[in-house]
Amino acid sequence: MKALYRLAPLFALACTLALSTRARAELLIYDLSFSNLSTTVNYAFAQDGFLVVDPVAGTFSSVIVLVDPNTALLFSTTSLLSGTYTTMFSEGNGNEYAVLASSSAAGSGADNLAFQVVGELSSGVPISQRRVADVARTLRGVLFASAAESSSINATTSNSTTSNSTTANSTFTFGFAGQSRVRAELDRGFTRDANGSGLDSAGALAIATTVLENRGVLPQASPSPSPAATATPAPTP
Repeated sequence: MKALYRLAPLFALACTLALSTRARAELLIYDLSFSNLSTTVNYAFAQDGFLVVDPVAGTFSSVIVLVDPNTALLFSTTSLLSGTYTTMFSEGNGNEYAVLASSSAAGSGADNLAFQVVGELSSGVPISQRRVADVARTLRGVLFASAAESSSINATTSNSTTSNSTTANSTFTFGFAGQSRVRAELDRGFTRDANGSGLDSAGALAIATTVLENRGVLPQASPSPSPAATATPAPTP
């Protein structure tokens, strides 16, 4: 995702410069992009967004842009992806890799969800005005998500002095299933400014959400990746 914004006005940057020192990363901000893989069913899901990684805490959070399949409008959500961050060494080449993973569907609007991206660490990456760290510049992986279709009937009875009537409202929700290729690129400017301003994950996520809203992306309480439910009134005597 190519960010069409200037982040400097959003941050209060540090005024004092010092010599760079090698350190563990504070926050890492990644630009996210998604592309669908193979056969999908009713799968209009994630388009792009941001990952906010806290390597010290070993966690990540995100704000994701979703495409509404009924209106093609763009919505943002912070409840879709969050999980763990860890690093590990390769037995084959001895290089160190970052791994971000989530397998929780809670709050995602999906019955099943799995997310994983992996990237090799690069040394000496600037993460603030004073520090550099060993971090992954690029992460690649996949997102899988699915939910079963469902239907429900709600009956409403009304009484009057002349007649009684019952109206049954039938609601059907389409299921969905699909998978996306995921690519995450380290946003160096955003990362430096966030760390230079001493932001925590919540603060960085709030700025990322504001950036998306400035692009015209609408806020949304929870993801809605499948076609909207349909309600059909069926009056009966």
